[in-house]
Amino acid sequence: MIKYILAAGLLMTSLAGMAQTKGTTTLGLGIVSSRSTIKAEGYGDLKTTNNAFSLGFGGFVADNVKIGIEGLYGKTKGDESEMKVYGGKLDYQRYYPIVRSLYAYAGGEAAYLKNEDSQVQGTNRYERSIDNYGLNAYGGITWFMSENLALETRLLSAGANYSVNKETNFGQPISRTKRQNFDLSTGGIINNFAFKVYFLF
Repeated sequence: MIKYILAAGLLMTSLAGMAQTKGTTTLGLGIVSSRSTIKAEGYGDLKTTNNAFSLGFGGFVADNVKIGIEGLYGKTKGDESEMKVYGGKLDYQRYYPIVRSLYAYAGGEAAYLKNEDSQVQGTNRYERSIDNYGLNAYGGITWFMSENLALETRLLSAGANYSVNKETNFGQPISRTKRQNFDLSTGGIINNFAFKVYFLF
C-alpha cells in the first residue's frame, strides 16, 4: 500500500513538472483583499477595505516562461466613500524550481487601472476619476499542485507609476492633478490576502 502511495506522489510530482512546459495555456482567477486602519487624533479611526477580482489568460512561450493578459475589477471602501477600480495589464513571468512542484517566480508588467467615485453633498454632485499607469517588477511563489492546477501569491513588488486625478461637479472641471512615484512594497501573504489559482491545459 505504501508503495502505491509513493508511486502516486511521484506521478503527481512529475505531472506538476510538466505544467510549466512550452505550449501550456493558463486561465487564472485572482483575489486580493486588504484592510487598513489609520488612527487620526480627533477624528477616530479611518478604516479602508480593498477587494478585487481578476481574470487572466496566458501561455508558456518557453519552458518556465509565461506571458499573459489580465483584467481586474474591485472596490475600495472608506468610512464615507466607495471607489470602483477596474483595468488590465500585460505581464511576463519566469519560474525557478525550488523543490519538486514549488517554484519561485520573477516578472514584470505594464498595467492600467482606473478609479472612479462620486458623492452628493447638498446640491452638488462631486465625481472623481484617477487614471493610473504603471511599470512594475515583482516576485513570489507558485505551487504547481497538479498538471492542471497551480496556486500563486506575490511577495514583493517595485514599480514606477504615473497617475492623473480629475475632479468635477456635475461634469464641470474642479481640479486636475498629476503624480509620479516609485513604490517598493510587500504583498500576498505578507500584508494582505492575495492569491491566484491557475487552471492549466
